[in-house]
Order: sequence, then C-alpha cells, then structure tokens
Amino acid sequence: MSATSDTRDEPFLVEPIRTYCHVEVNPQLADTAWDRLEEAARGAVQAIRATGRSHLLIDLSDLETIGSGTVASLVRIWKTLDKKRRRFVVVSPSDRVRKELESAGLQKLWTIVTNREEAAYELGVSRRAELEERELRTLALTAFPCALLAVLAMVMMHYFGREAIQVNSQLAALLLAAVSLTVGILSVLKDSGFRRVLAVLAILISLGVLSTLFFEHNTLRLPFTAASQLESKSP
Repeated sequence: MSATSDTRDEPFLVEPIRTYCHVEVNPQLADTAWDRLEEAARGAVQAIRATGRSHLLIDLSDLETIGSGTVASLVRIWKTLDKKRRRFVVVSPSDRVRKELESAGLQKLWTIVTNREEAAYELGVSRRAELEERELRTLALTAFPCALLAVLAMVMMHYFGREAIQVNSQLAALLLAAVSLTVGILSVLKDSGFRRVLAVLAILISLGVLSTLFFEHNTLRLPFTAASQLESKSP
C-alpha cells in the first residue's frame, strides 16, 4: 500500500507490516519542490493514519544525503503520531545521513540505526525482541503469583494449630517469597510499565513475608528456643 501511488517514483511509500508501518523515502525527494514535499507529507500522514499504527520504520537506505526539506517532512510525520504510543525508528546505513540527523538533534527524539534488523529489534518485531518480551512477561507473571502464594502459606500457618503444619507452611512461604523477591528484582531492572509495578508489589510483599523470620513467635525459632531453655534448666 502506497501513500499516493504504487510506483517507485512516489516520495513516500507507506506499507503496513504486522504492528508497524514501513515508510520508504525516495532519494528523488531531495530534488522535489517544497509544495510537492508538503503534499507528499500530507499523503503519507493520511496513509499512516488509515492503518491505525503509531510505530514507524523510516527507511532511508537509498539516501546518500538528506536535505532540510526531507527532514522537515519526517518531523511533520513524527509530530502527527500519538505521543503516548509512537515509536519512530530511522534506518540509514549512510554515516553522512546519520550525522546530519544527529546534528539536528533528532537522535534525542528518534531511534536511528544502521540496518533493518536493528530497526525490527527496536520495534519489538524481531525474533530476539520477541524472545526478550516473552522472558520479561514470564518474570512478571512469576514474581507476583509467588508473592501471593507466600501470603497464602502464611495464612495457613496461622490458621492451623499443629506445629508441624505451621513449620511447613512457613518454610513454603519463605521459599516462595525468596523466589518472588529474586524474580521481582530482575523484572524491575529489565522491564517497565505495568509489569514493573507488579514486580515492585511482589518485592514489597516478599520482604514482608521474609521479615517474619525475625518475629518473636516465629514457628521456626520456637523449637530451638525450647531446646535452649531445656538445656539451661538441666543440671
């Protein structure tokens, strides 16, 4: 799907792919008049909006240099994207093009890479990015349930009166809390957004469960305390 035509002569070729739009910039754009540039940029914006996507891969692979008009058109396209959802990844194997973009300070707003493989990773659609996303999801979905199970084990410890059950329940709670704490820390360091919030909650819950080791009536300490008292009373 093209912004204005299916021919390679169009300034911007817009093609929806999976969760993003591939926007190929024609090198002939440098020789295009300003009014034609504005018209082409409007057409590209309309084509991108029609796809409902806010993730763009801007392909400058065919450009050896980039003019101010082209840069202005790209900035205009970028500004029309949803601020909360947009991802703007620019591909250029040309050192000159990348330096010109960086000299304009655009590396602070856009992700600029040298090849399509890096761009796919930045957009989260490469095999490596998908594996990392799966790993992060697993971390978040492990930490929080383990923390809740640790709390459940602590509740069981207080509910049942038999000492053996209390000891086993607390051991299970401490083990689950330790797992939740470890996985939660990894998730906080690697992840972001809602999953990071879940990981932080898991860490706080886990620390609360682990702190029961220092309680005076800790079931794990009671047998040792009783034994010590008997030894002190024996002649």
